[in-house]
Amino acid sequence: MLNIRHLVGAILLLHNGLTKILAESKDFYELEKGISELSQKVSSQMLIWTLEQLDLNLMNDRDRETWEVIGFREKQVVSTLGEFTYKRRLYRNKKTGETKFFLDELLGFPSHAKITPRLREIAVKLSTEMSFRRVADMLSQLFPTMSFMTVWKAKEEIGIEIQQDSEEKRKAVFERGESPKGEKEAKVVNIEGDGVVINIQRSEKKRGEIKHLVAYEGKREVGAEKRTRKQSSNKRHEGMASNVGGDVCEGGRYMGHKSRRRDKHRGRWGERDKTGARIFSRS
Repeated sequence: MLNIRHLVGAILLLHNGLTKILAESKDFYELEKGISELSQKVSSQMLIWTLEQLDLNLMNDRDRETWEVIGFREKQVVSTLGEFTYKRRLYRNKKTGETKFFLDELLGFPSHAKITPRLREIAVKLSTEMSFRRVADMLSQLFPTMSFMTVWKAKEEIGIEIQQDSEEKRKAVFERGESPKGEKEAKVVNIEGDGVVINIQRSEKKRGEIKHLVAYEGKREVGAEKRTRKQSSNKRHEGMASNVGGDVCEGGRYMGHKSRRRDKHRGRWGERDKTGARIFSRS
């Protein structure tokens, strides 16, 4: 549990901040801005205390015969609560010499990451609709420490994770022969695909291709009697980037499409990975 001094500290922080805001605010804009920034400051401090308490709990519960504490390391992060720094313990395995941060593993927050998962999610979603600079300008209104490079790094980090996850999924199916768990069986799966060639910056290859696949079991008529139309049933959209002219499938997994066509296979769709791609196993 948090120490009582943390609660007292939060109350004092609020009291001092509100006193300053009341004395210096000249209009509603300054009052609103001051309250918002104070709320972020108090919340980030409470988050720091919570992280420190979690780290202390992990130290007390560790296997003391295996793991030893070799010191503290600071971690500076940018979050929806602003930018802040906290300390966590670094551990070393007495037998193997391996080092790790227990707190980072518990929270699923990589040691090298600087942007919190929630802020990264917001930044990446917005960056798919507008430029990094516009995203930074918008988010900086809410989070003062947000910059163009922060948004760029957020997208780079999640891109690396998606690439690693996709590669692991591919190895599991095609190198280790692991069959993905299916969600439902289909007698026929119709697949249509197309691609758009784009220019690539800072890469050995000058061009890449964004590919879009649509898979569905069949089509059914919908609408009124005189205005009927056909609608795909159990339709799924898949997208990916690859080299120009890449194959649509590798074994049973669809990886892209060079030209529009329709393929039919019997099989089972597996779980969706972080890229949005779905494993397809032939029956």
